[in-house]
Amino acid sequence: MSELSFRELDERSGRIKGSAFQAFKRIEPELLEGRDFRLLRPGEDDGEIARLRQQNRIYRGSINIVLLSEAAAARVLKTLQHPHAAEER
Repeated sequence: MSELSFRELDERSGRIKGSAFQAFKRIEPELLEGRDFRLLRPGEDDGEIARLRQQNRIYRGSINIVLLSEAAAARVLKTLQHPHAAEER
């Protein structure tokens, strides 16, 4: 499964840092951890976090890392394009 970080989604959408995170927070109640996203925590996932940092896939200051499935990433990108659509549901 290919997963995307908030940094990758910010860059893909041409938005400023934090935009994908804010869009994710709007749709998070509709998502399921383990299916739609994974949360990497320091102390538990240090190797994977270090690898993502080395690949410049995450922001330097990020502590807890969220990786989204392709489907969830597509929903975040759609929310970024149409920010009020999530509120109208």
